[in-house]
Amino acid sequence: LKAYDRLLALQSGDVPAQMLAAMYFARGASYERVGNYDKAAEDLALSLILNPASPGVLNYLAYMWVDRGEKLRESTVMLERAHEAAPEDGAIMDSLGWAYYQQGWYEKALPLLEQAANLTPDDATVFLHLGDVHARLGNRTTAERYWRQAKMLLKDEDDAVVKKAVKERVR
Repeated sequence: LKAYDRLLALQSGDVPAQMLAAMYFARGASYERVGNYDKAAEDLALSLILNPASPGVLNYLAYMWVDRGEKLRESTVMLERAHEAAPEDGAIMDSLGWAYYQQGWYEKALPLLEQAANLTPDDATVFLHLGDVHARLGNRTTAERYWRQAKMLLKDEDDAVVKKAVKERVR
């Protein structure tokens, strides 16, 4: 964070918008990783002002909100835009499916999460989400299969919240 702060402080008016947007994105992601969600949202929003069509930034900011149960409608619109811009991106599909799930739209979430699992077969979070939606739809056996898959896919670098959620579901 200190390095990004120094780098951004050194910028003059002749820095290309794309580069400045990338710096704000990187610092925003760093803030998110250390749990400073307000600062993360500020920097990610600045990145979006500079590059409003960036599917990656739209996804990052919206998923951060969705995962915390915040700004669900706004996040869903952002994720739909990101998905339209990058229709084969499994991470965006997962985020959009999770946004639908968080709003109780389980039938709408299911096909997106299934596609995300096919596109990102090594992502524990996707399989956790897929298990959760199946559980809400009453498919307990299928949910447990996906949760076990998520557990097998956990990596050291996975988010602690994801690790805890998987371990709570798979005994």
